[in-house]
Amino acid sequence: MRNANGSKVLVVDDCHDSADSMCWILSTYGYQVETAYDGLTAIGKARLQRPDVVLLDLALPELDGYQVAKALRDQLAPHAPILVAVTGYGREHDKQRSAAAGFSHHLLKPVDPAALLDTLAKVLRPAREDSRALLPTP
Repeated sequence: MRNANGSKVLVVDDCHDSADSMCWILSTYGYQVETAYDGLTAIGKARLQRPDVVLLDLALPELDGYQVAKALRDQLAPHAPILVAVTGYGREHDKQRSAAAGFSHHLLKPVDPAALLDTLAKVLRPAREDSRALLPTP
């Protein structure tokens, strides 16, 4: 199921074309999408917007994706967003490093739109189920 239910996604990539393409796809499917083209802007937007998910390029200038991830976890705890790595780094040790850094998924560029949407549905499903559990029963 690819129902966005207005979930907020922050796309962080220094390649404007890549970021803008992901934003277009996601907004078409009902996600509320923001874009940042560098790590510092991403941290600032995440603090203000409180996204549900951050799609984060690992190879950013100045602050790399790992540094941004740490800052988001530290500054937004206990409600830090779900982190999804979006990168050209696809070796096994790259995937292990992103998992150790707190990323829930590791997507390779160029990202297949269907894989992107499926990943978001997977990572957001538990959050929706948790919020339903908090609703009073009739």
